[in-house]
Amino acid sequence: DRTTEYGGIIMDSARLGGIRPILFVPRTAAREGDYAFPEPADMTRQGDRAMGVFHFHAAELEMLEHTGPSLGDLRYAAASGRNCLVFTSLRERRLAVDYYQGNGVTIDLGEIPR
Repeated sequence: DRTTEYGGIIMDSARLGGIRPILFVPRTAAREGDYAFPEPADMTRQGDRAMGVFHFHAAELEMLEHTGPSLGDLRYAAASGRNCLVFTSLRERRLAVDYYQGNGVTIDLGEIPR
């Protein structure tokens, strides 16, 4: 689906078998286009107990110009106080991974296979 970004939370739960990502599909009415992840209300509620949140910049196969957190992503981290990861599609089988937090710290974690 290339009509919106996707994301979720990262939980550490014995019930889930340890650290796990939990995907939240954006509500159709809340979609803001290809380059935004409208956080669903249930994700916001559960996010306070999460280790962090994540989303993808993957509306296109090669999104080199969108690698790392956007200004909107950094504003979200500052407003929410959450630890965040963004995964950006670089090419067919590679994703860039970046960590960022509300105080402006951003760390390029490199690339991973997809």
